[in-house]
Amino acid sequence: MDDLVDEYTRQMYGKATEVLAEHPDHINFVLQAVTAGRHLERIADHATNI
Repeated sequence: MDDLVDEYTRQMYGKATEVLAEHPDHINFVLQAVTAGRHLERIADHATNI
């Protein structure tokens, strides 16, 4: 499960880069989405260690 979440996180970073390249004015939204994704990835890491 953790590997799947890690893959989704990598995909999210790639998509965030694409969105910022096309719409630099969306930086606040993209940063919030990336931060939320990073936190979810950490939650998955902690859940794996339980």
